[in-house]
Amino acid sequence: MGTEPDSDFLNKLLINLIPLTQIQEQHNPHVEITTRETTDEAFHFVINTTDQTQPTINPYPGQVDLLSGQTYSEQLTLDPFAVLIFRVKKS
Repeated sequence: MGTEPDSDFLNKLLINLIPLTQIQEQHNPHVEITTRETTDEAFHFVINTTDQTQPTINPYPGQVDLLSGQTYSEQLTLDPFAVLIFRVKKS
């Protein structure tokens, strides 16, 4: 005989299990991240697709945004419809 746990139980279970699995936190679903590649480099586009400021995790911390010349840390707060482009050389 099986049981069906309620959503509160499942939420608590996942909150406690995720740190043990070393699964990284996902980025904000309102922020699109896409990559275009050449043979030598990858261009990573980070795009806020909404008309509201969006916090997200930067998957390319320490890289320079090609549009602004600014270096960003791991935590990002993107203005409405903001676009960042990071270029990463392939090794």
